[in-house]
Amino acid sequence: MHSTSFTSFQSHLDCVIHGVSQSLYTSLAPYKHPRVFQAELTEIVIFSSFTSSFVDRFAAFSSTIEHADGCTGIAKAFATNGVKDGENEHNGTEDLYIAVIGWTDLGAHQRAMETKAFTENVPLIEDSAKDITMYHVKLEIV
Repeated sequence: MHSTSFTSFQSHLDCVIHGVSQSLYTSLAPYKHPRVFQAELTEIVIFSSFTSSFVDRFAAFSSTIEHADGCTGIAKAFATNGVKDGENEHNGTEDLYIAVIGWTDLGAHQRAMETKAFTENVPLIEDSAKDITMYHVKLEIV
């Protein structure tokens, strides 16, 4: 069940988005992680269909990410999804895990991905999550 404000927002959003829209609901709050959300480049990674060992593996890898040159920080949380298809709303039954990582620029992220620490850990993460969706964006907090 959504608030009246959210329902109004969703109806306006539906006017500009064609096809099926998807919303993710998470406890991440930008004001708690300003160095992440105000970074020059923000990487948003959504993990789904993950194994029971995924969260521990990603927690260990998070330290590597945070210590990489050019990383401004990382925020992580579980999320749920809601897909709206016409008038029918379907609540997702699968948990999602969201990582939001701040970078000084795309080059810093690319250099980090080439380090031994990343090349050794990324396959472990990929093996424990079936679906990984990644976006690189410049967030504007309004």
